[in-house]
Amino acid sequence: LSRGILRECSNESFLMDPVRLMRAMRFRHLLGLEYEERTLNHMRKYAPLVTKVPGERITVELVETLLYPETARIFAELESTGLLQYVFPDLTETVGLEQNAYHHLDVWSHTLLTLEKLDDLLQDPGKAFPRHAERIEEHMQQTLQDLQPRSSFLRLAALYHDTGKVKTLTRDDSGRIHFYSHQKYSQDAVLRLAERLRLSRRATDYLACTVGRHMDIGITLPEHASERQRRKMVTRLGEELVDVVLLSTADRLATQGPLNTPEEREAYIATCDLLLDAYFREKDVAPLIGGRDLMRELGLAEGPAIGEILKEVRIAQLEGALKTREEALRFAADLIRFGD
Repeated sequence: LSRGILRECSNESFLMDPVRLMRAMRFRHLLGLEYEERTLNHMRKYAPLVTKVPGERITVELVETLLYPETARIFAELESTGLLQYVFPDLTETVGLEQNAYHHLDVWSHTLLTLEKLDDLLQDPGKAFPRHAERIEEHMQQTLQDLQPRSSFLRLAALYHDTGKVKTLTRDDSGRIHFYSHQKYSQDAVLRLAERLRLSRRATDYLACTVGRHMDIGITLPEHASERQRRKMVTRLGEELVDVVLLSTADRLATQGPLNTPEEREAYIATCDLLLDAYFREKDVAPLIGGRDLMRELGLAEGPAIGEILKEVRIAQLEGALKTREEALRFAADLIRFGD
């Protein structure tokens, strides 16, 4: 330790407990150490053994790693130690995978840069969103699993956000590369990871949403969106809106090819800032009615229709069209009649 060297305690350390392969990387970066050459060689040799470790134990090490910034450096080391293909097999083929002119890096290098940009945003959200910095910090400290904060799982989402590009790469007649619907395949990949690591249902749903919807803002929200369109996006993304904003912003900041200009990145951040306005404003306004009101007062049966009606009532409330419980119930009754 005094010499700044990380060394295994014996030749059998990784054989006795392969989870130490993950722990070694965490300790190295947390303590600022360098590997002893023999230890590094053993890590490469015994990397396949990590597949024998129960998913829950890998989760403990992984989440501990994700608590700290500079995760990009740690995950970059997964490739050099040979652990990448055994811990995150879906990521292996992203290494060196070519992208289109919106990007200046291959998929894996872009992923690592996205993690760096995300760490910057998590450490100081005021750089991009000064009016919302304090509330973003509070939001990201909310726990998802075993007292671990959202920020840890958002870093994991960033690691997987472009995994689906492996299966969706196509070229048009001009030779231009496309990755249509890659977010759906990325979502499938992160769900496989969550199952292997035996993550909680809440953490799994969180990863599915943030990865699967990280393109939603850029694809479906017009550049000059109306207040109503922004509110619909807030409703669509729900509690994960802040997380999707941070991930997609980091993704944009890491996309610096010739077809992606600084002005476009600034415009995207401005759009996200308006979404955060709408989200936090909505959080501060209590809904006029809930599902029980619809069932008790209007005789509506329990089912998905309740959620759809409440969304429309909520949007009308936030637009200022509805101000009382009675007005909300009348509006809901009109929606039911119109639906019939």
